[in-house]
Amino acid sequence: MDSLLNAPDHLMTLDQLCSSGLRPADPDRPDALLRLFNRHTAIPDPTAKPPPSYRLEDLRKLHPNCYRKWTPEEDEHLAQRAAEGAAVAELAAEFGRNKGAIRSRLARHAERPATGQLIRP
Repeated sequence: MDSLLNAPDHLMTLDQLCSSGLRPADPDRPDALLRLFNRHTAIPDPTAKPPPSYRLEDLRKLHPNCYRKWTPEEDEHLAQRAAEGAAVAELAAEFGRNKGAIRSRLARHAERPATGQLIRP
């Protein structure tokens, strides 16, 4: 079992460790699974996506109008395009915003009273 725990990281899997007889509650080796976990989490996955960026300049590379105030003209155009049946993804690309921003704004349009004014939170 020690030879398995000392195997190169890319050759050892949790299945191999468990098939060797070690179990998470093994009283003889309580630290073995923790050591395995620590070793495997330290290995970067070359196929993994980078973590999301929350810097405004990075977000605006994907969505140019991200966190910008909506103009009345944009609101009117959004309502018109939504009424025409445009998809959320299409609207997001058209308005330079993410899909969540489009969905949120459409929900606000649905909350308009008869005066036509948007309800502010």
